[in-house]
Amino acid sequence: CDEANPAYALYATLRWDNLMLKGDYAKTLKDWPGTFNPNPPLNIYPASPVTSYDIGAKYTTMVMDRPVDLSLDYSILVAGPDGSPWHRQAQSVAGVAFHLMPNAKFFTEAILVQGYEPLQFLTGGIPGLPLGETEADPDNHSEVIVAGVNVAF
Repeated sequence: CDEANPAYALYATLRWDNLMLKGDYAKTLKDWPGTFNPNPPLNIYPASPVTSYDIGAKYTTMVMDRPVDLSLDYSILVAGPDGSPWHRQAQSVAGVAFHLMPNAKFFTEAILVQGYEPLQFLTGGIPGLPLGETEADPDNHSEVIVAGVNVAF
């Protein structure tokens, strides 16, 4: 975008014993030009502000004398006006992290994504995609399982 679009964000974290709750909210103050598809027939949707929400929780317990984090998170990105194919994308995540050592942990997450919003209009669209079409899909559902090891030296 050629000009700045200010935004604001609110964050909060609450810790109580082994439980941590967190949340955030962010919104642009003006319409974001990248939310507008300039090509017919999708140019009926005006540009809009972009908003995001997130709420999550993490509980730490002990298993075999090692810390284990259990977590849940839900987030929403609202990146277009009501009715547009790129209106919103929501994500739910459930995770487990087993701390093998103070500098190493094994983790796994189950992720469910509802809707698909590639923010393609920020760069003028997707090369090769016919004008007036979008890859955004509010009915798209993705399920992902991620596992890995995080090690710090």
